[in-house]
Amino acid sequence: MTRLYRVDDVAQQLRLGRATVYRLIARGVLPTVKIGRSRRVAEEDLHAFIEALRTGRHADESSFEQTRDERSFGRGGRDGRTAQAR
Repeated sequence: MTRLYRVDDVAQQLRLGRATVYRLIARGVLPTVKIGRSRRVAEEDLHAFIEALRTGRHADESSFEQTRDERSFGRGGRDGRTAQAR
């Protein structure tokens, strides 16, 4: 049987925030299984995601980099304002 991880568990293993993991899921970078109202990440999908990042084979690696930037500076940029507010 395939082991399924909660989003919190994935975030902890990747040393990312929960919101970052949810963004990866929303962008389709990290596949999930929906069980009721919750999302689970299959162990082999998590390993494939990590391996793809390690080897540079991931088709949407730029999404991960963008997600790290968003986490560091917020959605708007360094000053926190959105483009519309500028």
